Amino acid sequence: MNNLDPLGLCPPEDLLHNFSNACAGFGDAATLGLTGKIRESMGCKAVVNHSSGWYSGGQVAGTVVGTIALEGAGGALSATKGADIIAEGTSAASRLAANRAAGKAA
Repeated sequence: MNNLDPLGLCPPEDLLHNFSNACAGFGDAATLGLTGKIRESMGCKAVVNHSSGWYSGGQVAGTVVGTIALEGAGGALSATKGADIIAEGTSAASRLAANRAAGKAA
């Protein structure tokens, strides 16, 4: 406890700095550095400790989440292409079966 927070309800300042560094690392990795450029343009680059373990941990987490998100987007595109191929194949098979039933050569 301290005089500023006599009940001890607010988290210690170190915890907030650590959390801030982790979030910055996460954002920088997930946005491929865009959030870092934004912080730099706003003049608050010095607020983040890029050499802290918390920042590095945030970067690892941001890289993992970003990779999973990109893989998910790629998987969705692949599934769409696969569905198109299946639909095309089903349509061709239906035409072939109809031609055979009508006695036409394939």
